[in-house]
Amino acid sequence: MLPQKSSFIVQDLSWNTTDYKITASAAADIADIEVGMIVSNWNFPVGTVVTNVYETTIVVDQLPDLAGSGVN
Repeated sequence: MLPQKSSFIVQDLSWNTTDYKITASAAADIADIEVGMIVSNWNFPVGTVVTNVYETTIVVDQLPDLAGSGVN
């Protein structure tokens, strides 16, 4: 595993258990998120990775265990 280069805490996100998309309130909120980053949130499986970022949407490679919203 490579050392962590950077990390970001993003607030006001929402998601559901049937979609690989995480939605932010504004595009500026996720401007620093990049493909390949790991998602660290108790509702997502360990090792979940960002596969795409566009507009107000982050796409990940694994579905969350619980729907809702969260801080990071």
